[in-house]
Amino acid sequence: MKNVKAVQPVLSYKIAEQLNSCRALENSIAAEGRDIETLHDYRVALRRCRALLGLFREAYPPPFRKVLSQGLKELAHNTSQLRDLDVFLSLHAQYQSWVADKRVPDLDLFFGAIAANQQQQAAQLQQWLGSYRYKQAMQQLVEFFTTYSQSPEACRDDKQVKKAVKAAIARQRKKINRITEAIERDGREQEIHQLRIEYKKLRYLLEAFGYLFKKDKFREPLRQLKQQQETLGQFNDCAVQLASIENFSALMPEQVDRGFIARLQKKLTGKKIKLQVTILQQLAAQA
Repeated sequence: MKNVKAVQPVLSYKIAEQLNSCRALENSIAAEGRDIETLHDYRVALRRCRALLGLFREAYPPPFRKVLSQGLKELAHNTSQLRDLDVFLSLHAQYQSWVADKRVPDLDLFFGAIAANQQQQAAQLQQWLGSYRYKQAMQQLVEFFTTYSQSPEACRDDKQVKKAVKAAIARQRKKINRITEAIERDGREQEIHQLRIEYKKLRYLLEAFGYLFKKDKFREPLRQLKQQQETLGQFNDCAVQLASIENFSALMPEQVDRGFIARLQKKLTGKKIKLQVTILQQLAAQA
């Protein structure tokens, strides 16, 4: 990809900035009495790093690409289980409203078992964040990207950087168009999930490099992206919740009557189908 190496200094700066945001959150993401959104913020920062690195892979020499990608992936992977538990437990009240009154005690026992697992996962994450392996991995990543970084302002008028960013935006939009066409053709769930991911990548790209272009150039595209992501995110939430119910049912105490499970699954499946129809309608309206 022509011009892509010119992006390396500002790209490195942006990634190092996100990694430092992660470091600032380390002491609170798994602490007792924590705000669960802190872990979410940590994961979003890592997601931005991974997305930007993937969009400009050739900005770095081949020997570094795989190591950097794997390092960021490991950091994100070790937080995923706790985040799933956090989200599921936050839906307790909603699920209570979905089941018959006589099933609520069983539902509460189910959530009690999940809450106990959440505490275990939080303790494990806290241990991981305090480990030598984690601290070394994070330090090496920060040092690498800081070494290669340069202030974004220094690259503001660099024509090669702008060309590389414009090319990345065009590639990402082309990828989104291909996925959109596939969804309109057969509406497969896997493609809808992939569209959500690619929208996020485009959003992170515009947010990171929008400063290079005229003021407000990307205000409307970003507004539209956030709007489209909302429905896609709700669809994904339903899929994740259905998978979580299946996975977490193994934690259910033996004395719990599992009758409420079918009710939750039915409600979530119905909601997901409605969202799928809405997504198809939104995409058709854009065509």
